Amino acid sequence: MIGLGETIAFWILGPLALAGGLAMVLARNAVHSALWLAQTMLCLGALYMVQQAPFLGFVQIIVYTGAIMMLFLFVLMMVGRESSDSVVEVLRGQRLKATLLGIGLAGLMAGGLTRALTNVTPAAPLDPSTPQGGGPGGLGRLIFTDYLFPFELTSALLITAAVGAMVARWPDLPVYVHERGAPHLIDPSKLLASAERLYGDRMEYLWGEIVPVPEANVKPLAGGEDVLGMRVAYTPGHASHHVCYFHEDSGVAFVGDVAAVRIPPSNLIVPPTPPPDIDIETWLESIALVESWRPERLALTHFGAVENPIEHLELVRHRLREEADLAREFSEEDYERHHRALVAESVGPETAGELIQCVPPQYQWRGLNRYWEKRAEREAA
Repeated sequence: MIGLGETIAFWILGPLALAGGLAMVLARNAVHSALWLAQTMLCLGALYMVQQAPFLGFVQIIVYTGAIMMLFLFVLMMVGRESSDSVVEVLRGQRLKATLLGIGLAGLMAGGLTRALTNVTPAAPLDPSTPQGGGPGGLGRLIFTDYLFPFELTSALLITAAVGAMVARWPDLPVYVHERGAPHLIDPSKLLASAERLYGDRMEYLWGEIVPVPEANVKPLAGGEDVLGMRVAYTPGHASHHVCYFHEDSGVAFVGDVAAVRIPPSNLIVPPTPPPDIDIETWLESIALVESWRPERLALTHFGAVENPIEHLELVRHRLREEADLAREFSEEDYERHHRALVAESVGPETAGELIQCVPPQYQWRGLNRYWEKRAEREAA
């Protein structure tokens, strides 16, 4: 017997699923059509759960709606479908033929369902733990034994499709970089070799796959140029190839790592100091250069916007000197212990993990220690 809750769920979800299906067919915008289809899929997943089929419900939501449907939507957005796309019929009579074929298909499906549901003899319940029983355990064994290869192949094809969509969407994307960094974008092998010595087996986990940029796309900068309405400045100190951009119309300065790391909602500022290019005096000069722009807002790479730029830059200046002094005073182990304690005291547990991953304390000390060693060599010369 159908319960009251099941009846209510059906009359809510059923019309929503039907409306989503109709809207998907009638929508003229491809992205909107995909979103309506996602609504229908979500409703179907909920109906499966109401019918006491949670596995099918979660598969419907996670696999079809959450993965495949969102991939379709992602690809549509990448290739730039717009509401202005032409809906003019370019093949004469195609709508009439499509309508007739649709009616024929609907009749065929209705006939098949009628025959399938007429004079059906109920079967004995199957064991849900076996593949034939349709239970999660049996289906799981089938997926990860007999059907493991096609399952993995499908996932690889979906990933390839997403990457292909990005390449197809932006084949001529220009990449602006300081002239010292340009060779490493074109051929990152030396950069990767150096980074792998630093980060070890965590390299791919931290930064993902790194691929070369086509040489034709790379636009080297020296500082002092105007690019896309933005003033370019050479700002070393954190890195020898670092540049900052100032968009004068909006007053926004895109400052990279010169203005340090701050992960909201925390206000803790951590200057990132990995080796090999840390130079405190040069970094302070770069901060002064950004300050001279009198920006209304800073855009930090890690992470977000800063609405009080002058105050923030002064704090970066203070924290940079403080961290340099601590690295000279402490051993690597003591510095790392102090850094982790500071982060734990200043931010919440979740933000603390993100901040430690973004600026690992052991790399912080090594960059600053290298700076002090190079400075001592210059002073002794």
